[in-house]
Amino acid sequence: MSTAADSNAKEPTQEEIHRALSSMWSLFTDTMRRAIHIIYKNKYYSLSSLPDDLVLNCLARVPTRYDPTLACVCKNFQSLVLSSELAQMRRSLLAMKDYPLLCVFNIDSTRRGWKTFHWVTFNLKEKKTSPPKSVDIKTTQNMYTCPTVSLGSKIYFVGGSDWDAEGSSGLVIFDSRSGELSKGPSMKAARKGAGVAVVDGKIYVTGGFFNFIDDEIIQVEVFDPNTQTWEVGPLGPHGEMTYGEGFKITQFRDAVALDGMVYGISFSHGHHTIYDTKDGTCENFDMSYEYTEKIRKVCVINSLIYAIYYDLGLMWYDPKEKIWRRVKGLPCDVWWHRMVECNGKLVLLREDSEKKIWCAMIALDKVGVEIHGRVEWSEFVLRIPGDAHPYIRWSCLGLSL
Repeated sequence: MSTAADSNAKEPTQEEIHRALSSMWSLFTDTMRRAIHIIYKNKYYSLSSLPDDLVLNCLARVPTRYDPTLACVCKNFQSLVLSSELAQMRRSLLAMKDYPLLCVFNIDSTRRGWKTFHWVTFNLKEKKTSPPKSVDIKTTQNMYTCPTVSLGSKIYFVGGSDWDAEGSSGLVIFDSRSGELSKGPSMKAARKGAGVAVVDGKIYVTGGFFNFIDDEIIQVEVFDPNTQTWEVGPLGPHGEMTYGEGFKITQFRDAVALDGMVYGISFSHGHHTIYDTKDGTCENFDMSYEYTEKIRKVCVINSLIYAIYYDLGLMWYDPKEKIWRRVKGLPCDVWWHRMVECNGKLVLLREDSEKKIWCAMIALDKVGVEIHGRVEWSEFVLRIPGDAHPYIRWSCLGLSL
């Protein structure tokens, strides 16, 4: 396997190569990580000891925007980046990358004062629910209503809730495999209601109301799960996030990542943000007041943003057209409470009047400019424990095995 740098290609900087390889690291299995160790140990990034199929498996997991940099590493990388085999492997991984498990959790908010974390996992392939489990909470952080994201088999509870009087810099990590709750390193700023999303294996935290002195605002922070460290995120040429006219900060209902961008859905009309994680630039996008007030949850499927609304049903947003439309074929009178992506399909969850949680798998088909939804199956997941506070004191996230 050739190790000579392509004489016709621009040499990448050490920082560019490190960034590209770091993005691989967060997504790999242990076998692939050992392969990257071999690359790091060699002064010239030699790949002679790695078979092509392993390199392809690695490259397929790296975001395509790193392809130009990877193509400059060596001639073999350049050939593989342009190969049809890499494109095929990426398509195969895309078809199976999403979460086979749902973690449905709630926090006992009555007799024990927010001090017990209950959870079950629901296998979306086998349609089976695990026995319920619980663990004591040893933190004062308001875990239920603070922003949460999942990465692999772990769930991250970030900062404070929009219900809190003050912000929190705390990070709580739930390991679904071991069933352990642990405190992670604190953020640099105390926040509540921040926009939190995962991009290239790192957790981006934007905005939120926080305790600050004007000249000490840290508007974006980035957490690396591998190094367990926080860094200040990049900002554009003006050195700040923009939240719309008259707003220096804002709280978010939810946030999602799409093509390296973090879309923050604000509580305030006209102050929704699009943050570019690469260069730190930020812009605002509009949404009618009616939509802003009624939104419950958002997620991304096949480069489209989907949102649940109180009485409008399921909506989708095309970032290119900047238009919201209703998903056809699904009833508007069913109040879905949570949703998760799974293999290009949508998993919707709702709670009925008997405190039962139901899960439905929705297939999405694009017909012209419309999206049509089909319910493939609907299954009972669990009954909320009797001592839990009634009505939506629960949430869910997707997990990898």
